[in-house]
Amino acid sequence: MSFNRASHTRLVAPLMVALLLTSSLASLRPSARAFAQSGHATSLSSLLLTPADVKSAYGSGFKVLLAQTTTNAQLRKTLGTAGSSTLQGLAGRITGYESMYTHQLVSVSGKKVTARPGVSLVLSGLNQYQSAAYAHRAMSITAQSKAKLPKGTTEHIAPLSGVGDAAVILAVHAAMTGLPSTDSVYIAFQRGKYTAVVDVAAYGGKPDGKKVLALAHLLDARIRAKG
Repeated sequence: MSFNRASHTRLVAPLMVALLLTSSLASLRPSARAFAQSGHATSLSSLLLTPADVKSAYGSGFKVLLAQTTTNAQLRKTLGTAGSSTLQGLAGRITGYESMYTHQLVSVSGKKVTARPGVSLVLSGLNQYQSAAYAHRAMSITAQSKAKLPKGTTEHIAPLSGVGDAAVILAVHAAMTGLPSTDSVYIAFQRGKYTAVVDVAAYGGKPDGKKVLALAHLLDARIRAKG
């Protein structure tokens, strides 16, 4: 997943459908190749949200779904249909890393899919750029980009103060026929030569924005400490 507003909105509903309907998530779990990437990415991974961070915010029951480097080539492929302005956000980008934790709240009986209320997914990601100017440009594109919303999906974006050098908060609601609705709160911010994202998705209501913001502050503090 790219840390871009347009791609996030386009992917959040399909991702939640996959989590609802997939009986085995082995194909998405971390691979040896993912952990054997560049030193840049390895250092970035140490800044992201840990299992202890997620447990502190949302309790136990979360498992690692994804932990991997995101290269420029991967993002170009993901964003291939998002428009040239979105792809400009890759200018000056060195590398990135993302991690994702999930909590299985879904049950399936015949054709009926139900989900217990609660947080089902926590994602954090980080991009490193050659300079703060490149990161700031990428952040501006994230804030201004437009997304073609899937049917049944709505979004609201607003500027956010108090985290990073610049930030936005995005709320997405996805109502899918025959499936439980999902809500996601997504905070993207720039700090120096880095851009970062914290994304929390839930069934049965919007995730607590204060908790999402607390996780964003935690990630921001680690970036500042790294310098």
